[in-house]
Amino acid sequence: MFISKINYYSLTLASLLALGLACGSNPQDGPGEPNVPPIKDIPVVTEPPVKYNFYEPRSEEGLMNDTNYGYLIAKARPGFKTAHFERLGFEVIGSMAANGAIYYRLHKDCDVMSAFLEAKKHAGLVYIEPEIKHKLHDVEANPVTLNNLDRLLAEKSAYSPYTIQAIDAWVKYGFGNPSNKPIVASVDSGVRWRHEDLLAQVKHAFSWYTPRSTFDDYIWTDHVQLAGGRIPLDAERLLSLLPDFTRQYNGSKWYTTDTQGHGTHTSATIAATGNNGVGIAGVSWNNELIHYKGFASSGEASNWSIYGSIWHLARWKEVNNYTATIPVNYSLGGPIASQFALDMIAHGLQNGIVVVASAGNEGQRMVQYPAAFSGVIAVGATNSADRLASFSNWGSHVSVAAPGESIISAMIGDERASLESVFAYSNNSYAMMSGTSMAAPHVTGLIGYMLNFNPSLKPDQIKTYIEKNADYVDGKTGFSDEYGWGRINVLKTIEAVINDANNGTTPSSNYAMSPVKVKAPINGLNVYLYNCSSDGAIENYVASSITGDYMTGAESSVAWFNMLRPGRYIAKAHMGFNQVASTQPFNVEASMAPLEVSLAFAADMLTIQTFYTRDFINTDGADDTDTCIELWDSQNNLIVRYDSLLMDSLVFPEPSTPGAYYIRIYEYMGDDMKGEYALWFTNGPPWAPDDPNDYVTTTFADGTVDRTPIAPGTYANPLPANGSAKSLHAQTSAAAQALDRRVIYYGRFNDASGTSGATGHWYKFVVE
Repeated sequence: MFISKINYYSLTLASLLALGLACGSNPQDGPGEPNVPPIKDIPVVTEPPVKYNFYEPRSEEGLMNDTNYGYLIAKARPGFKTAHFERLGFEVIGSMAANGAIYYRLHKDCDVMSAFLEAKKHAGLVYIEPEIKHKLHDVEANPVTLNNLDRLLAEKSAYSPYTIQAIDAWVKYGFGNPSNKPIVASVDSGVRWRHEDLLAQVKHAFSWYTPRSTFDDYIWTDHVQLAGGRIPLDAERLLSLLPDFTRQYNGSKWYTTDTQGHGTHTSATIAATGNNGVGIAGVSWNNELIHYKGFASSGEASNWSIYGSIWHLARWKEVNNYTATIPVNYSLGGPIASQFALDMIAHGLQNGIVVVASAGNEGQRMVQYPAAFSGVIAVGATNSADRLASFSNWGSHVSVAAPGESIISAMIGDERASLESVFAYSNNSYAMMSGTSMAAPHVTGLIGYMLNFNPSLKPDQIKTYIEKNADYVDGKTGFSDEYGWGRINVLKTIEAVINDANNGTTPSSNYAMSPVKVKAPINGLNVYLYNCSSDGAIENYVASSITGDYMTGAESSVAWFNMLRPGRYIAKAHMGFNQVASTQPFNVEASMAPLEVSLAFAADMLTIQTFYTRDFINTDGADDTDTCIELWDSQNNLIVRYDSLLMDSLVFPEPSTPGAYYIRIYEYMGDDMKGEYALWFTNGPPWAPDDPNDYVTTTFADGTVDRTPIAPGTYANPLPANGSAKSLHAQTSAAAQALDRRVIYYGRFNDASGTSGATGHWYKFVVE
């Protein structure tokens, strides 16, 4: 067998993987009566744990230095046309659908900044952001040989199971029903699933990267593209998405996805087989592990692979009808926040997936993401003296601490050696590593252990159990920024879970797992949630969502937010023209029932709507058009661009600044298509025909459905008696046709009666 010792190195670069550190100690006994810790009554949080540090690019050079240059992630409303990306020079190389939105991974070789700024103007995008890098850092290996691996526990070299009383829990309670093997998960550098301590534990070894054809190259750099980026992926398309290297790949059998060793080390801390006479024992070994290789062999990764793993795991749960909560270990992090990360963490919570994340290794009051995101269990590291490890970050966002210094766990061996020697010891190698990366998997393993006895536990109940049953250490008598609610105690936590299960007691919660539903007058509205003060002043961004009926069944125009910390919140929808719809400030309380709040609009809402004319029916669809809408101010500034599927409806607040505003309607295909459109401008409801059969329904290849009404007339016969008129086909803003409200205007592109679809038609309205 092979054991190495890996020393800790300070990680100070932006967007890094927070390697975990720590050692543990025996429970401390002393003379006299034991100190009785106070009851842990977690107060309502009225101050945000951290103000999220989102990256805002300032220059092309900044993008090159600070991000995974050329790669961006965009969140779009349903029906957004990817051709808009292509027109800006972006290639769509990945997509996934979640919670009514579609996420795209984009790539552009150069001149990214200008395309990024132009894309931000499109109303169909909730956001677009550069991809933040994550990086593994090299560590130094000092090989040592141990001839009797059983002594790692016997001699307490592997001290952490004693410190957190995991051994006491194993002896006293075992693992309950052996047929119940809950799923635990990890996103890391990969896993040597054929390791002697992991072979029986790893259910799937998924990878976002694929290896070269020959084993000795050992380079994994080719990023898996989900469906070529074209069709938003759902559960039905899941099984062929990411290669599972516990199965044959391209006819070859692979025994590991790990090229750094970090992921194998953390995986074994979670779930290495115990009581088998070899190596070490994970915190809970009656579990099955799903591992995602989110890092290339270079040690770098992107948000798409790191947080897209949550989306994939949610789809796996759906396909396999797996209803229990899954903890997923994130022994990684960086100092830059990401909206995509926030969305995926929230999506995971809504699907019974809770993230456990390392706090980071700068040894100071400092936040790393995802640890600092709301809803995540953030873990600091302690040493063998049961005190805060010198390298561990700390702050008000930390939930608990766990051993992280000098932790012995499984390792991949020296993959640079010849194939013969690699196979000789790669599956029984062990190493000592330090970092908050080593602390987080102790908590992930504890959650897997808890689910052995109560598979029905929800993320908020799990977090509450762990915090309430942690040990105060280093003289602390309550919550502290250094340790959170204390260093975890496996025995006390498992006893609490078992006692509640035996007594039929519903586990308590100090977090709000029930959703907050934000109601709005329309679907497709981008809603942003913030922490706020008592008077409604914004303190911190929390998450974004889209109003729709994708999660609420019969309800429509609802945006959902879940697993919120107790505190005060406000939701807002930015509607343009400096107009913002807002809810009243509202309180989120632990164990509350679902809460519904409504957005109030200070201004009248205006609608620009395009739809089919009778000409589409008269020609059996031969004369078709696909309109796009632009809104401009009087200084020739493009305010917003909108195009969704075929015909469109843009809703916005009436501008507060007096003056003329301009509408441009143009053909998506330029001069390649000819056909008619009807235009409706109103401060009331959208136009709808009296006959429910007067609609054109179009179903696209990805399953998206467009349903647009049919106007009563045509361009040739606009039915002026019914309040309709012909478009003047104005081709410049200076000649724009003034619009009356609640009048249907008929226009036509690209034939003798029409004008250029590429140039478009200009209209205007005036705000007094």
